[in-house]
Amino acid sequence: MTPRPDPLLKEALPLPPVATRSFDPTETMAVFAEIYDRSAPSPHEVDVKVVVVPDGSSSPVFAATETQTMAASATTRTHGYRAEIPLNGMAPGDYVLRLEASSRAGNHTAAREIPFTVGRSLAVPTH
Repeated sequence: MTPRPDPLLKEALPLPPVATRSFDPTETMAVFAEIYDRSAPSPHEVDVKVVVVPDGSSSPVFAATETQTMAASATTRTHGYRAEIPLNGMAPGDYVLRLEASSRAGNHTAAREIPFTVGRSLAVPTH
């Protein structure tokens, strides 16, 4: 738990961030990342890809692409990116979340991979 939530993240995420990377398959995983861009001082676009694959596989179980517009600036620009990934339908096991941002100005790309686990459902069946 976070004793004092960050007021800037409060608007971006529904709950305070956690270091735990194990989720129930009935949950929706919220992802927040900051994109640092120093490609060009003029406005341009950045393509953001989010892909989830089972650990050891290359076949995605989730994929989304979005284009963000970066404003003109002479300094490094920071852009918050938020995505929600529904975990329903994912089998219990280990997964890798890959987040990739590619600037259309200068062809710069940055990527991060974060492992996480989907456990067995904790939901109680109803009759």
